This record gives sequence, C-alpha cells and structure tokens, in this order.
Amino acid sequence: FEEKKCEDNFLTDFNTFIKKIRIVTAKNLDCEVTFYKSEEEAQKNPKYGTDDKSYNGSFGFDNYKENLSGKGNLSLKYFPSVESIDDDYKASFLSLWPPKSKFDNILKTSPTFKPTTKAKIWFKITQNEKNKDKTKSSGNLYYDTGNKNLLINGRQKGTLFAANNTNFNIGNIYSLNIECTNILTDYIFITFKETDQNGKVVGILNTVPNDKIYTTKINLINVNFSSINSLRTTKTDYSSFAKPLQQYLNTQCFNQALIYITVANDASNLQVNKFQIPSILRDAYGKNYVKNTKNAKGIFSTTIKNIYNNQLTINSKDKLTSDYAKIQKAIDEVDTSPFNTALVKYKDEARYSAIQLLKTIIKQFNRYKRETFRIAKTYEDTQVKEAISTYEKDVLAYRKELYFKTIDKINNYAELRLLNKEDKYTKKIEESILNNIPLDETISGISANTTNTIYMFLYKDIEVFKSESSNKEGGVAGFTENGEGFTHIFDLALSHKTKKHELIAHEIGHAFGLKHTFELNQKEVEKEFNNAFKKLEKKKKEKIEKLDNQKGGDMESSYGNIKRSNDGDLNHIKYKLKLNKDFSSVDKKFSIKTMNDYMNYELIKRKRAKLSLVNIEADFNKEKLRLENKKAVDLEKTLNLSIKQSKENFMDYDIERKNFWYWQWQTMYCNT
Repeated sequence: FEEKKCEDNFLTDFNTFIKKIRIVTAKNLDCEVTFYKSEEEAQKNPKYGTDDKSYNGSFGFDNYKENLSGKGNLSLKYFPSVESIDDDYKASFLSLWPPKSKFDNILKTSPTFKPTTKAKIWFKITQNEKNKDKTKSSGNLYYDTGNKNLLINGRQKGTLFAANNTNFNIGNIYSLNIECTNILTDYIFITFKETDQNGKVVGILNTVPNDKIYTTKINLINVNFSSINSLRTTKTDYSSFAKPLQQYLNTQCFNQALIYITVANDASNLQVNKFQIPSILRDAYGKNYVKNTKNAKGIFSTTIKNIYNNQLTINSKDKLTSDYAKIQKAIDEVDTSPFNTALVKYKDEARYSAIQLLKTIIKQFNRYKRETFRIAKTYEDTQVKEAISTYEKDVLAYRKELYFKTIDKINNYAELRLLNKEDKYTKKIEESILNNIPLDETISGISANTTNTIYMFLYKDIEVFKSESSNKEGGVAGFTENGEGFTHIFDLALSHKTKKHELIAHEIGHAFGLKHTFELNQKEVEKEFNNAFKKLEKKKKEKIEKLDNQKGGDMESSYGNIKRSNDGDLNHIKYKLKLNKDFSSVDKKFSIKTMNDYMNYELIKRKRAKLSLVNIEADFNKEKLRLENKKAVDLEKTLNLSIKQSKENFMDYDIERKNFWYWQWQTMYCNT
C-alpha cells in the first residue's frame, strides 16, 4: 500500500490496451455487451434511486449514460469510444476491495468492517447496428479477466452460459459474479468475446486498482450557543451516532472510491458566543434557523473555525509550553555540542558571513553618508546585496543542518520520540529552527490540522440555513467549503428519519473537493468568466483615472517624509539591526524585514511602477490571460446537468443518493 497519489494513468493504460485488440470478424454473435450495477438498471425502462431495490452502494460502478451523466467534457473524459466494438461503445468501471486479510495488518479498520470483494453485475446483449443483417441472434460469450486475482463465476477465463446452458440471445439481460481474491496493482480490462477466445471483442469492463486505500478521520464537534466562547476539556460519548454513520460511509458510500473513514466515537463540546455569528431566528414552527443571505455561510463558517482554533490554542497552551521547553532544550544541546562537526562547520561559515556583512554595510554606508537617502542607497548597493545573499544562504544551510540533527536526537531518545509521536511537532520544529523563532513563540498559531482529517460541527440548536420566509419548512441541512476539511451539519440532517447518513455523506463529498453535479456546466463557467472580466476592466479603468489625477512629485514627497523620520547616521544602522561581531546576535536580530527605511523605499518604487500606464496594461493582460486559462480548465470539468438529472449521484439534490462516479473517485483521492 502506497501513500496517496493524485496521478491518474487510466486513459494511458486504456488506450494502450485498446490498440492491442485484434480486429476480427464476428463468427456468430456480432453484438455489444453493456454492463449495469443492478437488474433494475439493465431493464428497458431503467430504475434508479429509490426504485432500484437491488443496488445499495456496496461496490463502485460507473457506466456512461448521456441523460444521467451529461454531455460535458468531464462527463466524457474517462469514456472514450471503443470503435472496434461500435462507434459509441463505452466501457464501464467497477471497483472492488481486496480481502481484508490482505490489508488488515497495514490499515486499521473496525472489527465489524467487511470490505466488498464480490459484486453481481448485470449485462445486456444488444445488436451491433453495423452488421445487423449479417449475424445470428444468439450464441456464446467467452471472457478473460487477464488477472488471476479477479474471477468471474470462480474462474479467470472461460465460456459463459445462459440459463440451462442455452445460448445468449440478443436483447436479453443476464448476470455474472465477479470476485477480487487479492490486491490488484493495475487497471484490469475484462474482455468479453463472442463464441470463443479467438472471437471478436464485444464488451469491456474496467476494474480499478485497489492497492491504494485512502483514509480519513472525522472529528466531531458538538456546538452549543451561549454568551461565551469555550472548548470543554471533557468529551461527550457520541458512539450511537458515530458507529452507524461509519458503517454507512464504509459500506454504502465512500467504499465505492476505496476510501475508508473513521468517525470518532466522542465529540468535543464547543460553546459559541451567539452574538458573534449571523442572527439565529425562529420560524413559525418554533425551530431555529439562520437566514441564508449572500455572505452568511462564509461569515458563519469563518467565525466558527476561528473560535474553535482560538479555544484549541487556549486549552493546549500549558501542555505545549511544557513540551516545547523539552524540545527547545534538545535544540539548544544540539546547537552547542562541539561533537557535531558538520554543524560546527556550517555555523562557522555563517558566523564569518555575518561579520563580512557587517563590515560591508559599514564600508558602503561611509561611501554614501554625505548623500541624500544614504541608508536606502546603502542597501541598494550591489556589494551589500551580495553580502546579504551570502549571509542568508550560509545561515539557511546552518539552520537546515541544525534541524536535521535535532530530529535525529529526538528520534534517538525515547522520551522525546514519544513526545513527537506521529511527527506531532515536526513541522513546528522546522518552522522554529529555519525561521529562528523560539518554539514557545509559535504557540499562538495553533489551528485544526485538516491533513487526513475532517472536522464535523454538529448544530442541534439550528434547524437549517434558509433564505425563504420563516413560515416555510425546509432549507439547507448542512454546508461545506469545498476541499477545506470543515463541514457544518444542522438538525434537519441530524434528526432526519430516513436520509440522515445520506445528507451527511453529501457534505463529506464537498469536504473531499466535490462540487454539485448541476454546478459543473458551461453556462456557469461562462458567467463566472464574464463577471470576473468585467471586474478586471473596471479595476483597470480606476487605475488609469488614478494615474491621471496623480499630482507630480507626490511620490518623491512621500518618500522624503519617510526618510526624514528614519534617516540617520551609522549608529542608526547599528541600532536598527542590532549588529555586532557576536554571531548569535547577528543571527537572531538581522533580517531584511527590519530595515524599515529600505522597505519603505522599495514600497514606494513598487507603488510608482504599478501606477505607470505600461504596467497597468501589462497587469491587465496578465490577469486576463489567467482568467482565460482558468476558463479553459473549467470547461474541461463540465457536466451540463440540471438538478435531479443524475437520478442517484451523492452530489445531486432532491434524489435518493446511492453512487459516486469514476471521475469523482479520482477527485476525492486528492483530498482524503
């Protein structure tokens, strides 16, 4: 099992496979074999959602249907036509898990989790329109999975027989059982041929690799509203909510995409000051709701996240202070040890560069000291810039070596290793050392870590978000910022008698980066581009007007005012940078960002450059090109579907949700 990767090599592998298909004339049954996930779907009048009683989402399956999948570029991306079968023949996708025994020692799952390794697939035999008058209406089918770990009716290859060992007939519906007995490392293209192994290929079923299982944990946060903000240190048992939800997500939902989700059995308790969020109103039914105005969701989500992160910081500060003190001691011991010869070498080089930088600044300042803007000119000097560059390069090399040696020390001492379990503090250690910031000064920046984690905020005190008048029922049962790892679930979903898990799964899909199926359409892309372009043109016009109204000499005047307040002699430079021949002082205090006068000078230069007509036009063209490129990329992601058109996709509205499509599997892999 490998770490997650977003690369998808299906089209490359599929095209290579298609080129190897021998083009032969059918012996008897010149037909097309089309695959379906259930008997109801395979019927002349297919059934989906609630009407499909056979399929419950236990395995992944995707077949292209124009009226359900759409005609957009994304709809068709993974369904190239197989012209050797028919001009518009498109292969279907199947996903199965390997047996639990093959991954249980690597991926920790629930004892009750039973991965779906088998699927009953239905298929229909239809007439090949090209040779309608040159073929029989019945015959045999030969199959070959091409892999010993993938079996049809218990065998890798063989001849299929209809009921009572009779021939297959055009127009009829049949079933077969597919089983995965081991890990599949590549795409498997199961081929079906008419008559025997030398017959014409009449059907293809794509089975996806399952050697990569993707995992995500869901942390639950129960939100209550009061007059203060707080995060309790004790948690509440939520196992009655978590266990059935986890079971559903892993057996009827994200398992289709080979994603395993762990839902925490307990919930944190977050108290939120109700006066900090959009007003909570009460409707005619006595239920609380938040009015879904234009910016309400964004304000609500940002406020809740900020309150949660602030409370995490407050609750963690004492423990972090203790942990950081132990780690800081390890850093200092490594830094002062005379036995780390490589580190001593890097440190000596950085110390030498610091002294040379100081000498160069003093030398060049003396050169400019009788001139106007002498400090700015000192830092604009080529020799000073080169000395700064050398110093920064040498110090970075020293700090990197210090970081690597510190991590080695932590890994070699049991107490420190336990402290940094699962690299809990590794990123903070790196930030501290490379930026020369004491660890305890980084405490204020704590936030929820969304790496492989979704934070699900539960609101029993809020029924819905809704924009309708307060005397109407219904509304938004939950919302999520795409791919952000934070989702908000309201009581309409939490207390729903039949669709609770389905509604929550929809929001988790958003957390994994999926948009609504009906949002991905060409009209919306065009509308977004046109609106952005109008704003860009307006911004350009405003810049030109500002340039025309600008009085000559304003920039020089502003610069002069800044310089008069900051300019000084050599002692001023020493004071600003706190430089001396002691390396540690130079290392800790020197930063180009502290040179206020230099930065102000640079700021004015940039401001003037941005206000020139040439640069206004260049900026406009650059942003226009970016918008055009974005539009081109977005057009490749279109489905051109309306609400409810997919019939049963998890990211649609007002339907019985049951399945994810193949391209959605790929999108979620990048965000688990």
